[in-house]
Amino acid sequence: MAVSQTFEENSTLEGILGELIVPAVKRKELVLREKGLVCLGLCCLIARRMALNSFQLFLSQVQTAPEVLKLRVLQVVFDVLMVHEGDFLANASVGVRLIRLCGSFLMNRCIHIGYRAGE
Repeated sequence: MAVSQTFEENSTLEGILGELIVPAVKRKELVLREKGLVCLGLCCLIARRMALNSFQLFLSQVQTAPEVLKLRVLQVVFDVLMVHEGDFLANASVGVRLIRLCGSFLMNRCIHIGYRAGE
């Protein structure tokens, strides 16, 4: 299916978002939530407004989600940033927050790996 209109103008995409993706994001089961977040991220790649509105959700998931989900959501964050970088990084506070978030994630990951190596 070719997308020749905005996301909001495409009733099929809007239906998939509302009926499948959003409910998956709200699920407690990690596999379904992961798939929902990845699909939402893909939608954000073609819908700038959705990316701007959903970015806080992705950041909060990186901070609060279980470890297995964090890395996947961080990949989504970077994908969205690659496409819409001007919209996000024009605001210096967003850039600083992203650097802190990524630094914290990487530090925790290194500590976790170091702990496992010592076992």
